[in-house]
Amino acid sequence: MFAGEGGPERTNKRFHYVSLGQPAIRLSTAFDSVTLYGEDPDHRPDIYGKVGNSGVSIATLDDCKKLYSGFDLCDPKTSVSMTITAPRQSYLLFL
Repeated sequence: MFAGEGGPERTNKRFHYVSLGQPAIRLSTAFDSVTLYGEDPDHRPDIYGKVGNSGVSIATLDDCKKLYSGFDLCDPKTSVSMTITAPRQSYLLFL
């Protein structure tokens, strides 16, 4: 159940959709290249268009809370994994 698209609210909706009726909740998160490289989209107008593209955009702790809202992350039947690698071409977009 790999998800990550747009903002945290949209990805949260996707997580809820794909986990509906499942005995265990597996939240595998894909981040956009802006998040992966630690850029703040509010301070980098040159990355407009890459935010939330090919993954979820997370810039603040509040974004993270929205991303996993409605899930009990302490439940032993819930697992969270996060993709921290991206295709090389994403890196080249910043050069």
